[in-house]
Amino acid sequence: MATNLGDSEQVPYEITYQAIVDPKIQKLPEPVQKELDELLVNNRKDAEKAIPRLLALKQQYPKIPLIYNYLSVAYGFTDLARQKQAIQENYQQNPNYLFARCHYAQLCLREKQYDKIPGIFEKKFDLKALYPRRKQFHANEYAAFAGVLCAYFKAIGETEKAQYIYDCMRELVPNAAETRQAKALMQPGFFSRVGAKMVAVLSN
Repeated sequence: MATNLGDSEQVPYEITYQAIVDPKIQKLPEPVQKELDELLVNNRKDAEKAIPRLLALKQQYPKIPLIYNYLSVAYGFTDLARQKQAIQENYQQNPNYLFARCHYAQLCLREKQYDKIPGIFEKKFDLKALYPRRKQFHANEYAAFAGVLCAYFKAIGETEKAQYIYDCMRELVPNAAETRQAKALMQPGFFSRVGAKMVAVLSN
């Protein structure tokens, strides 16, 4: 199923949970491929260990976007300023890489630079339009793309588009962290709604 918010006709594509081989990763020596799998960061302790090695790998293999991704995740546990630099560098070096686009768009959302986001995605709000040669996308790719677009359209007041994307996410990637984040955005909790109403009443 495709989620198309652009002007082009909707073109279906497959969303899979099976691993999609990255040709750039496949060309790396096998020990490096295995090491990258082991360098996936899940907590601060892992991050502090991983950063020096990831920096060395980035210098050795500057054209591998995944290394920049892992660095930005690791810095997220240790140094937010360097995380921002890693996200920006990944987008500058690998502007066609989907996760580089999505992470940079998330950064722009946090900094309320909403006008930059259409350009990041070439004004194409559909994965098939953005990557016409691909017929299949991993669920994580779809979730990252849809999640940032949901937040973007919500931020600029286009709530119907944001709701449509969220509904698609609930159907296609219900267990993704991005879907939970979209739910919090589109369906604020009871106490949040009550608090907002109280503030409005007290302001009148």
